[in-house]
Amino acid sequence: MPLPTPVKISKPEFIPMNHPDRKFVLAPHFSAVVRNPDNKSLDYYILGQAPLGGTTLRQVNEISNANLGPGCEPEIGEFIKLLTECLNR
Repeated sequence: MPLPTPVKISKPEFIPMNHPDRKFVLAPHFSAVVRNPDNKSLDYYILGQAPLGGTTLRQVNEISNANLGPGCEPEIGEFIKLLTECLNR
């Protein structure tokens, strides 16, 4: 992914996603597609910017779009380590 523009907003300045005055995007740093060997389903994992700074890890599949909580530093080795930990749970 291209290096995203840094974003850090405070709670009073938060603007909803669909508001016309919103001028920023919480961009992804990395993403991965993981195929379940048992049922061949796909899960997508995204390490993205968090609105208050830092990162978050998301999981998207056919039935959910979930924020899995705080992510890691936006470095590929750290993302792979976090993803491995997540998949081993």
